[in-house]
Amino acid sequence: MNFLLTPIRSGLGAWLMISLYLFTSCEKSDLKERCFTKSSLEGTPWVKQHLSGFQQPKAGPLSVVVYSYQGQEYLVFSNPFLSSPMSNIFNCAGQRLTQLGIPYNQFMKDAKRVDVLLEKTY
Repeated sequence: MNFLLTPIRSGLGAWLMISLYLFTSCEKSDLKERCFTKSSLEGTPWVKQHLSGFQQPKAGPLSVVVYSYQGQEYLVFSNPFLSSPMSNIFNCAGQRLTQLGIPYNQFMKDAKRVDVLLEKTY
């Protein structure tokens, strides 16, 4: 039984466990078209502009994740130091969750993670 724990103790084992978590935590989407992909981070002007605000030295960890909520796609910029996380959730047209009248708690309860576009510390 001890031989099963050996890979988990190594760096490779930890990397495999994290990769497995990220793979399994993203659900298949029923979305017909995707409006956010990794190329959106560079190719969509408002996404690029919002992202640049987080890419300052010592800004800390950042996750950019695509969620599905009520059949639509949303882009979520997540940083543990944010005082207002709902201001960093956007629909495909670049409208903030607050502009759409969607309660943050309801969104977080019902949204499904689709894809992780970026995880990095600045």
